[in-house]
Amino acid sequence: MAKLNAGATELKVAYKIHSKLAGESTSHYLILFYCVECGLKYLHASSLFNMRPKSFALDDSLKTHKLQFLLDELKPPKHLFAAIQKIFSNKSSVLSHTIRNKNEIVDIENIHQAWRYGIKLIPEEEERIVEWLKIVSKFIAEKMNQ
Repeated sequence: MAKLNAGATELKVAYKIHSKLAGESTSHYLILFYCVECGLKYLHASSLFNMRPKSFALDDSLKTHKLQFLLDELKPPKHLFAAIQKIFSNKSSVLSHTIRNKNEIVDIENIHQAWRYGIKLIPEEEERIVEWLKIVSKFIAEKMNQ
């Protein structure tokens, strides 16, 4: 399936639309995932970080669902990492994976598929992922308002 090119303006609008729809069901979590993805990509494509002019298209390396990678590339402030680390305090790696059952792992980059197809996840793990998405979404909103 070919990937569509979205400009910074489109990504910003998508972030804002998706963030208004995010709620507390798996369907809402799916929208929240895409909200964060669009927001992170917007920050990459915009001049907010003086990385690229607003009209510049995303590099192919940024056309991904790897939200942790997209966030890390922005080099966010330490307080954001502290908030994230608090959620995953007993985990060796923040967002490396979430467990569907004892024998199956769903990587964070594929969590949207679990929500899209109605695959049940361990509630505690799912709650951590949703909380992470909310923290990152708040960070994005703050950057957009600067």
